[in-house]
Amino acid sequence: LKRGVSVSTMLHAGGRILRVRADSLTISEQEKLYNLSKPVREHHRFLSHCWNSSGWRKAIALVLDHLGLPAFLAAIAVALTVHIAQNYVLFPKASLFVVHATYFHTDLQISFWEVGLGEGAALCFVFFGHYLFRGTYYFLDCASIHQTNRELKLAGIANIP
Repeated sequence: LKRGVSVSTMLHAGGRILRVRADSLTISEQEKLYNLSKPVREHHRFLSHCWNSSGWRKAIALVLDHLGLPAFLAAIAVALTVHIAQNYVLFPKASLFVVHATYFHTDLQISFWEVGLGEGAALCFVFFGHYLFRGTYYFLDCASIHQTNRELKLAGIANIP
């Protein structure tokens, strides 16, 4: 009985599953936690944590671990697209600041559109990108091991990675 929780589920509602202590929940709520996990062949990662530490910090660390690089790349792609559109498709330019690049012997203009839309793309990825990781499963003790049914609990403990 090997069960895992998807990254999408763990980051849903601001990482609620990481912010709530399982032992503080009612029995019916603990059973709902178990229903958040699914049978898996393998765990992609094992999440080892301390339930006494801040749940928000755990959720933010998980967001940065999974979504930090893709959000950064999305920001760069959008900013470059806007830059090219402004400079080569004759969209209006609105310079935020100008930097003189001595290596290229030219002035580089950065517009607030590049910055704003690039950051907007990164934030969209940070807040909604977890839906792209539905197939990545973690072992998370409170959901991967049943908290109230003794037989399921022992079977879950026996399958800890």
